[in-house]
Formats: sequence, C-alpha cells, structure tokens
Amino acid sequence: MRIGIFVSGLIVGTTTAETDDSALSALLSRADISGARLPDTAESALLSAIGLGKAGAGPCRALALNQVDSEAGCFCLDPVHLAPSLDKLVLDHPGRLQLSRAEAEMLVNELNTYFSQDSVHIQILDAGRWLLTTPGRQHISTVPTEQAMGVDTLAFMPTGPDALYWHKLITEMQTVMHMSPVNQQREDIGLNPANSVWLWGEGERPDVSGIPWQRFFSEDDSIRGIGKSAAIPVSGLPSSWTDCRDASEHNSFVVLSPDLIQAHFGPMDGIRNYRQVILDNWILPILKDIKTGHIQSLAIYTEAVQPVHFSRTSLKRWWRRKRPLHSYWQRSDDRKAGA
Repeated sequence: MRIGIFVSGLIVGTTTAETDDSALSALLSRADISGARLPDTAESALLSAIGLGKAGAGPCRALALNQVDSEAGCFCLDPVHLAPSLDKLVLDHPGRLQLSRAEAEMLVNELNTYFSQDSVHIQILDAGRWLLTTPGRQHISTVPTEQAMGVDTLAFMPTGPDALYWHKLITEMQTVMHMSPVNQQREDIGLNPANSVWLWGEGERPDVSGIPWQRFFSEDDSIRGIGKSAAIPVSGLPSSWTDCRDASEHNSFVVLSPDLIQAHFGPMDGIRNYRQVILDNWILPILKDIKTGHIQSLAIYTEAVQPVHFSRTSLKRWWRRKRPLHSYWQRSDDRKAGA
C-alpha cells in the first residue's frame, strides 16, 4: 500500500534566514527526490499530485461540479480585491478577502443576471473558487491568481486572439461588483470589497483514468467532486493518520492545508508550528507504519517542489547531511532570472 500526502505551504516561501535544524529538514535529507517539480500555486500543484497535471484547473473545477460538456470553455474565476498602489492596481492575497459562502452566492447571482445574454455562466465551487463556462472554447492564455499577487495586474491580464473580449467582460464584472450591496456592506464594517475577479486555468479536459489513488482523505470540494466523477471514495479528514489507518486498505491520498489543520488544532503559531503538527500527526506515524511493513511507501507533495519519497530503505540513511529547507524550492521569478 502506498500513501500520498499533499501539504499546502510545507516548504514554499522558506528563506535562507529561517533556521534549518528542524526535524523536517533532517527527515527530508533521507528521502528520494524524483519526478516533475510541482506548480507554484496550491490548486495546480494538488491537481498534479493526484495525477491530473496535464489538465487545466478550469476543466478540473468543471469536473468537480459535474460539468461534462466537452465543447464548453471552462475557466477558474476567483473573486479578488484589487488595491490601488501609486499608478497601478495590485492584487491582494485572496486568503485575506475572507469572503463568506453567502456573500459569494449573492455576487455570483448578480453577475449571472447581468451577463444572462452573454452566454457566460458562473458557478461556485467554494466561496473563493468559482467556475466560469462559455458555450465554446476560448483562445486566450492566462496566469494563475497566486502568480499575479502583489504586482501590476495589467501585465498579467489574458492574452491571445480573444483577449480583448475578456478584458471588456472583466471590466464589466468589476462594475457590477462595485455596485453590489455585498461590497457596500463589507466596506461599512471595514472589510476589503471583492471588487474584481481573476480569470485563469484554461487547458485540457482531465482524464480521471490516470489517477493512481484508490481513496482520498480530504475536505476539499474539488477533490470531493473529482472523486465522485472518478468513482474514487472520498472520506473526511480526521485529525491524524492514526484515525484513518484502518480505512486505508488501498493506495490512499491525503490533502492537508493550514485551514484544515487549524480547524482541528486551533490557530497555528507560525509556519514552524504548522510543520510540527503535520510531522507529529501525519508524517511520523506513516513512517512508523513503513518501518513495520504496514505501508510500502510515502510520497509528500507540496507547491514548487519535486515529490519527496520515503521507503524502508530511505529511512535507514541516517548519515545524510541536512539540507536547508529553502534549497528544496525555487520561485518562478528566481528560475527565470537564472535562465
């Protein structure tokens, strides 16, 4: 039996200033590192980890929502806050928006009403992740939301033959959202408005026959939808590996994130505390099962890093020197600068 774990934010963002004498650093030094480096963004990295790396994030959201029209254009549409900065608009981190499900539903209803004659339709996967569909394929290239954060958004707008149409549509969406009572109420209580959307995620339809996992443990809505479409059982996420060991009779995949960990253990006191909870409740118990032969191997996946693999053989490499955590990842802009 093989186990895979996707841990959002496990390593990405680590700097040279961070202490590297952690248990995680020591543990990773024993692992085998192989396979393609995962994308920088959490959603795309997760899709790659479960075997859907060649598919677009938009079509995968469509699959999660049971939208199976092979001729439709499918895009991720994320509600965001654009903040003015000197002579440009900067995309704030989507996680800070904290849009509720009720607010998202109201905004989507307003947008769908306004664009009812434009052959575009918006659906909600969760409050911060929407799906936009069109009757036919669209010829544009886009950039994921997380890659456009903190920079002039004009430089990352859609490009391609159909780009001007989408620039106009997004501008109209901004107008509708600006006038929405949702945002007026948010501003009245000091919250940032969801004053724009970010379009991204074009690509091929997912082929679920290539998913190598027989069970998912996840609270993620996209994994639930994909599991349903692929006839793969999806169980809720318990607080530790020990609580789901008995249900893992086949190759299983676990999805962990800061939000889910906080739901079980309360607020995390920084990234080191988050990593320690992951180690104590998930990684170390699984490695113990590898030593006893109950599990064959563990693969750990996270953004911007190659998959990390553990087996009984790798766990015996106690002599290996620890590597700094920041050496396992490299941002896209760093790689481009070094090209």
